Amino acid sequence: MMTRSQPLQTVLFAAVFIYIVCSALFLLIHITRTRLTAPLSRHSMAEHLQTPLLWVLIVLNSRGVGKLILRRWRQTENYGFGLLGISTACATFAVMLWSSAVTWKSISIAAVAIAAMQLVCVPWLIEKRPTLPRLDYFPLVLWLAVGLIPLFSRFEAKL
Repeated sequence: MMTRSQPLQTVLFAAVFIYIVCSALFLLIHITRTRLTAPLSRHSMAEHLQTPLLWVLIVLNSRGVGKLILRRWRQTENYGFGLLGISTACATFAVMLWSSAVTWKSISIAAVAIAAMQLVCVPWLIEKRPTLPRLDYFPLVLWLAVGLIPLFSRFEAKL
């Protein structure tokens, strides 16, 4: 969990920022009629609020997965760019598993939005401790669980 390595107020700021950006993105998608997620017509307000919360979970945990993957290369010069790229790829993959219409356009919109959210949140999400953080598999387990839910539901629907 990110709050194990970051102060709670920085994680909350990043989560609120990502939620606001996702809500604005989905409003823009709804206005332009681009199908990145399920259609936003005739659903309750609670369903409209769930998708940005899912994105917050996916984006923040994808950052933890990227840290786990790049742990060995933490002291290299371009670690931050690698972390941004891997976490964007992981988050985009997980978001596309939840999407109802996967096209190149929706993948590119999601990847650009996720990368922009992470770029803005980087100052708050940087590790401020000079020591090597302990090995933490919780983001990977949570990311896999979030990614496997839509796969199992699709297989169940085919049965």
